[in-house]
Amino acid sequence: MLFSKVKSKVSISQGFMKVLFFKEAFTFAPMQGSKNQLATIIPLLIATVGLAISLLLFKKADAFLFWNQLLPLPTSAWQVITFVGDGIFAASLVVLIALFQNRSLAAAVLLSWLLGAALAQGLKHTVFKDEPRPVLWFEQHDLTLEIPGGIKPHAHNSMPSGHTTTAFGVFGLLAWLSVAKTRKVVFATLACLAGISRIALFQHFPADVLAGAFLGMCTIPASLYLYNVFQKRFPLQANLPFIQKR
Repeated sequence: MLFSKVKSKVSISQGFMKVLFFKEAFTFAPMQGSKNQLATIIPLLIATVGLAISLLLFKKADAFLFWNQLLPLPTSAWQVITFVGDGIFAASLVVLIALFQNRSLAAAVLLSWLLGAALAQGLKHTVFKDEPRPVLWFEQHDLTLEIPGGIKPHAHNSMPSGHTTTAFGVFGLLAWLSVAKTRKVVFATLACLAGISRIALFQHFPADVLAGAFLGMCTIPASLYLYNVFQKRFPLQANLPFIQKR
């Protein structure tokens, strides 16, 4: 049962690779000009600023319900989207990038994922230990929360959202390093949707997702810095060249 579940997730990762990854589609000269990087920054800003504004305008429960009902997609669709922030997906993505793209990019993605996971899980189990998730919080405040069938929300360790941290770290990095603007938008939008999916699936509050998004984005410059340090000492593969925009 567990093996088949893992196998199906790896299959999704392989399909993802075939659709979005091409040889020489990325560059490790990330300062490609502010205009070119707007394709990465704008989707991320829209999501994070939107979350922040909703927290200022609404009470905790109202902000959650607003984002929970914002995009009325089927539960099955949100479950597929949320998988891009899953650790199994990130791990299989690193392996597949190393096999079919290049080891340098795989190393950078691995660093971003591990940094994000360490930060998110560290905060979950220390500073915000046992922070109630929506299902428990609503129960504690005698509020009704109708959860559709097929969703099994967790009750504790709500802050920050680990899936969102991974999604913003991994796909924010891929967006930043991508050469084509279209690919930048796709990766950045995937990160945003993964964050929203955590609210849609009753797993996190908007504040948890906002914190995860911030942590994930912080891992991007940190992972690039560490990549450059490691690359000098343990060279992997030549930096990827610029290519024509697709």
